[in-house]
Amino acid sequence: MSKNHERLHGEYRIVHTYSGKGARSYRGRHYNENAECFTPSSKQSITVKTDVSQTERGTAMNAAFRRDRWAAVEVVYNNKSMCFGLNIPPVSDHIMDGAPAALVQPPTPNGDSSKSNTRLDKVLEMGINGSGYNRVAFGMKHMLRYFDCDKEKYANLGFEFLQLEFDCVDPRYGCEDNQVIIAVKLSNDTTDVGSEFLLMQQIQLPSNKSLL
Repeated sequence: MSKNHERLHGEYRIVHTYSGKGARSYRGRHYNENAECFTPSSKQSITVKTDVSQTERGTAMNAAFRRDRWAAVEVVYNNKSMCFGLNIPPVSDHIMDGAPAALVQPPTPNGDSSKSNTRLDKVLEMGINGSGYNRVAFGMKHMLRYFDCDKEKYANLGFEFLQLEFDCVDPRYGCEDNQVIIAVKLSNDTTDVGSEFLLMQQIQLPSNKSLL
């Protein structure tokens, strides 16, 4: 496991989701009629574990490491949870490379009694195609470089993120669809999870700038 793979471990907040087949174009402008944006919340989050020792025996995340999988990805969205195991690590250290995701636990009630009626809620209720095109990709976005007067050196602001894509059913038309979820990673010492802060966290740039 490379350092780039290990750094993916952590908690991410879901900020955006859309239908992969919902893209439209009107008078030269592109939009997605099924896109949704969210205020960062622990009820809408993704947790990534890169070592089986980070999980509890008997849980879906522990089971996700079977068959030599290199990471477990748990998605919590309102009153449902699901889990994927990443089958094949990227062949290079390019953290944007996508990894095939095996569905270990389909969307399952997690005990949260709150009710929500977003499109993504309806997608998860319809279920996920476990044998479909399901992938997770990781990346980093550099937003700003500035001089830190206290530390007397330059620092960088931006965010790390993941993109989860899975095959599903369009809840409105009942046809095949695929859903994309974007989540931004929280730094280890994060206490502020506001939308503005998430996009302007201190980050360590990789030596390979093609990762940005």
